[in-house]
Amino acid sequence: MKHPYTIEMNKPIRKRLSTENRRTQLLDVTREVILEHGLNSFTMDILAREAGVSNPLVYKYFSTRLELLQSLLQREFDLLYGSLLRRLNRTEDFVAV
Repeated sequence: MKHPYTIEMNKPIRKRLSTENRRTQLLDVTREVILEHGLNSFTMDILAREAGVSNPLVYKYFSTRLELLQSLLQREFDLLYGSLLRRLNRTEDFVAV
């Protein structure tokens, strides 16, 4: 019988992420799950499981699936837009191309 205060050495120690890092992690995992399984298969429960966090933690950052998906879409749009702007700024004479 284990002593009630014995610490399991095999259990990974969870690292507390900053708010921004946790939000980024949840968006990254959402993107991965959707790319792998499709949007219709995506749920907040699956996100929690794949991210290794609790359901309440997911809902702390995104109150609904729609809010989460809108945040992901906005982030991906911002990344694409920024990339396009950088490419346009590198082009010396866009008209000549």
